Amino acid sequence: MIIDWFDVGADRYPERPCIEDGRVGLMYDEVKSATQRIAHALHTAIGERGHAGLYSPNCTEGLLAALGTFRAGTLYVPLNARDSVDDNAWFLDFAECELLFLHSSFAAHLPRLRELAPRLREFVCLDRNLPEMPSLGSWSARYPGTTIDMRRGPDEVAIIKSTGGTTGRPKGVLQTHRALEEMYRLIETCMPPRKPPVHLVVAPFTHAAGAIAYPLMKHGARQILMEKVDLGQILEVIERERVTYLFLPPTVIYRLLAHPTIRRHDYSSLEYPPRPCQWTSCAKRSTFSGR
Repeated sequence: MIIDWFDVGADRYPERPCIEDGRVGLMYDEVKSATQRIAHALHTAIGERGHAGLYSPNCTEGLLAALGTFRAGTLYVPLNARDSVDDNAWFLDFAECELLFLHSSFAAHLPRLRELAPRLREFVCLDRNLPEMPSLGSWSARYPGTTIDMRRGPDEVAIIKSTGGTTGRPKGVLQTHRALEEMYRLIETCMPPRKPPVHLVVAPFTHAAGAIAYPLMKHGARQILMEKVDLGQILEVIERERVTYLFLPPTVIYRLLAHPTIRRHDYSSLEYPPRPCQWTSCAKRSTFSGR
């Protein structure tokens, strides 16, 4: 299961920094306890086979909710925080979500979400208590931070993600535990950490940046979350925090390369593959030999 990758890191490096976003910082053992409480709360709220959505920018509580969902064996439905509320509400209903982890910055969308996603019966605000819903911390606080072992088979669905929807309504992409773990192994093979990893999460962790975060947690990676793209801050954080991993879309990379302070910072901490990826080499040999 996906959560196993985190648990390996938590068992090896319990007192290493795990997640921080400029407001909240947690060690690996603190994250493990928090996600166990969230998993217990999820089972009470929607049962062992429920579907939970996540509507959040990059923040510590959002990543805790994602890890807690994986630990519970609950089907995880991450939303693109930049999509319209109507598109996200439609997808939540399409994915049969019963519970939604919602950041307070989207609280104004709650009436529309209730209207368009009637299957939702419980809402949890990630970062603070609101009159209509509890915070993640208060919602899960009454549950124990003890082990909850809800194993799922390798071919069971772990995540339902939305496609772009450029040719009509988005479609649901089903990702199994086996498919995701194979992807994590490829990342580990092609980009093996050579020092304690520091991962700067600028792109949404609900998308590709999360695919980098989870396998790196096995190696005790420190996840530094940025809520929005700030080009100057990205360059400063890489140097100051000795960032080793960074996933960005090409458009942001081009904007960084054109930034006026691009030559003022040290980027030598960023990782790179120490040797050609074995998988790539095998693919090239197979292609050119005709096999």
